[in-house]
Formats: sequence, structure tokens, C-alpha cells
Amino acid sequence: MIRIEQIKIWAVYSTYDETGRDGNLVSCWETEQAAQNNCKGQGWYGGPGNVRELSAIRLPDGRVFALLQSEPVTLGVDFVQQKRDAKAAALAKLTPGERDLLGLS
Repeated sequence: MIRIEQIKIWAVYSTYDETGRDGNLVSCWETEQAAQNNCKGQGWYGGPGNVRELSAIRLPDGRVFALLQSEPVTLGVDFVQQKRDAKAAALAKLTPGERDLLGLS
């Protein structure tokens, strides 16, 4: 029998307008304080992002699934920065000719 633990996590969302509506999921944390510490600069014009409490499940292998999402989240990781880093790594693999062809020069 697989032992699944139901937990609470705190998600940081960017905001995309002056009313503070949630944008992209930025990161997930085990504590509200950690989420509050990491929401700075994620909001409209560099303000704080939104912090939301979510229910989640933790599998025995440590993966955490925020409920109402189909993909597991990694606690303590800035997803926006992770995406930027992956993009930069992919672009670094291109030759100057490939960059020109794609209009990235």
C-alpha cells in the first residue's frame, strides 16, 4: 500500500495588472513565511506577488502534487527563473548562423 500524505503548501503567483490578479505560478513552499520571503518582485511593476495556500499530496518518493494541478511542483524552486535558465541554455547551444536564421542576433 502506498502511503500518501496530505499537506498544505504555499504558492507564489506573479500578478499581471494593478488589481493584483494571479498570473503564472512562480514557486511553491512548505511554509507561508518562505513563500512571503520569495514573493518579492513577482507582482505588478516589481511589487510582491500573491501567496496562496494550497492543498497538496506528498508521495513516498518526495514528489509533491498541488491539488488542481496535473504536474508535480518542486518546493523551493523559482519556476520562472528555471524557465529562463533553460531558455538561456538552449540558446547557448545555437551557432551564430542558427541564431541569424532564427532572427535572434
